[in-house]
Amino acid sequence: VGADLWDFTGSTIVTGTHIRLTPDHQSKAGAIWNRIPCMIRNWEVLIHFKVHGNGVDLYGDGFAFWLTKDRNEMGKVFGSKDPFSGLGIFFDTYSNQNGEHAHIHPYVSAIVNNGSASYDHDFDGTHVQIAGCSAPFRGREHDTFVSIRFVNNRLAVKLDIDGSSEWRHCFDVDGVFLPLGYYFGVSAATGDLADNHDILAFKTFELSVDDAATDITDTALLNMVPHAKTAEAPRGGLSFNELLLFLYDQLCNSDNSPNTFLSKRLPSCIFLIVAARKSSCLATVWDIIMEL
Repeated sequence: VGADLWDFTGSTIVTGTHIRLTPDHQSKAGAIWNRIPCMIRNWEVLIHFKVHGNGVDLYGDGFAFWLTKDRNEMGKVFGSKDPFSGLGIFFDTYSNQNGEHAHIHPYVSAIVNNGSASYDHDFDGTHVQIAGCSAPFRGREHDTFVSIRFVNNRLAVKLDIDGSSEWRHCFDVDGVFLPLGYYFGVSAATGDLADNHDILAFKTFELSVDDAATDITDTALLNMVPHAKTAEAPRGGLSFNELLLFLYDQLCNSDNSPNTFLSKRLPSCIFLIVAARKSSCLATVWDIIMEL
């Protein structure tokens, strides 16, 4: 990372070996933003990073890679502004989503935003993500890297986090449209939980590819609104297990707390549903479900 081309904000600390976006302390946020807008159509970014801290079971929150219209603005999305216009790739180490979760953390996901959608922390952004993968990159003793590659409207992310010096596929999505003139950045944040979020290297490469079929002009790309053709299906609905547990809570729990189920993870749901089979309330719960 050439320091003369970057701005540093928030809790960011620059050392001789790395840039620490946040220390392992609560309620910190930091970021680095490149001063030069990206005028490259096809590019690859390689980031050497390290996420670590004293937490064993609880830690957070993670960091984000950005290519956005606005730069150097602090906010609630891993230390950067919300909403944003452009591309965000999130390296999320803590699961905020209540209810059934289709992946485990740490989790890497991508969102292409035109500035109209806010990042929903309660769902870890999965309601608007275009793709993602689970990736245990946190707390590794060896070096960890990510490759972010954008070629002819195709976004591909690979990880080298196993100490094997081999790239592992995370996701590959076609139909991603990103303007020219946006800015690269990396940000991180901690909340009630914390971690060190370190950037050891950030390298950008222009890729030479056959783009003869692409007749769009640079002017059109500068004025393009970022968007993606596809997105993953929303994950916000209640599963059958959650519905059963909700009704069991309403009808059978002594405190009759309407939001009890929201604080439980899926393993707890399964445990309580099994326990409910021994309850006389189960027949009533089942009758209600059958009439929905």
